[in-house]
Amino acid sequence: MASYKQIAERTGLSFGTISNVLNGKGSVKEENVKKVYEAIEELDYRPNYQAKALASDSAKLLGVIVPSINDVRETEVFSYMEEFARSKGYRIMLSTSHNSAKEEKNQCEIMLSSQVDCLFIMPYSSENKEYFRRLSEQMRDRIIFINRYLEDVDIPFTVVDNDYAAMEMIQYIYKMGHRKVTFLDLKDRGISSVRDRRKGIIRWSAEMNMECEIKEIESTLEDEVMIGYQYAEQAIRNQELPKVILARDDAMAIGVYSACMQYQVSVPETVSIVGFGKYYSDYMTPKKLTTFNRDFKSLLKQATDMFLAITNGETEHIQRKIFIKGYMENGATVQKV
Repeated sequence: MASYKQIAERTGLSFGTISNVLNGKGSVKEENVKKVYEAIEELDYRPNYQAKALASDSAKLLGVIVPSINDVRETEVFSYMEEFARSKGYRIMLSTSHNSAKEEKNQCEIMLSSQVDCLFIMPYSSENKEYFRRLSEQMRDRIIFINRYLEDVDIPFTVVDNDYAAMEMIQYIYKMGHRKVTFLDLKDRGISSVRDRRKGIIRWSAEMNMECEIKEIESTLEDEVMIGYQYAEQAIRNQELPKVILARDDAMAIGVYSACMQYQVSVPETVSIVGFGKYYSDYMTPKKLTTFNRDFKSLLKQATDMFLAITNGETEHIQRKIFIKGYMENGATVQKV
């Protein structure tokens, strides 16, 4: 196995420069970074991470836990966090809780026992609130919630401003001439992001003097596209399809749209559909989905910036509760009346 000395001989660079490249520290010229990584590949160099962890207070290891990897949201988290870790010289542990509060707790314990420098987690539900409350008292600066938060739990988080999202969605529908909306949701699973959005939909509908119906679907399915499809299919058969549907997210909106296409219900002439998230809408054909872009990349960047500030000892000055404002994206699934 190659050593620092061999890399230095191959590249002509100092040990300090090589160390900075491998540990993501300092400012190193791009050409020198390229030289180091080319030498690593040629020499089959493998750093001893355990020795590094013993020699310092950092294992250079980040943990990431999401509920599942069945849709684009979780893939986005993994992709961004891998890119961030690589750029800063960290390794990364990726895991899913498989939509299980018990497994979520197990994965947290595994990662924390592995001495991760920080655990980024998208909580599955509120079931582990007491567990996270205890952790917050012990190591809150080693855990950051992403996309969701838990009330009365003092753990830093970055989330979408769902009240703002609700306001933008309702005002958009209002400007298009509609005065009644149906918010399509799942039976409450205690997820802060959707709960806050639903409250906002109700509040801003009242502000705009619009009629608002909350339609909660009870389903054991995890595939929200299929949940949306089944709902719309039944509503079409019963002639109960609303005129305007604000879906819980893009996945459910696409399910509704697919059922409409299957049963030859015109969109947006018969029913207008609005999604949320901007993570499936680009895959829709033939019409682009009108949706709220929750600017997820900014959310993840804020989470990693928070981690860097904490590791730099800026704990007294960092903002621990960050709400990200997204924006509406015009599509072809809402009709002006």
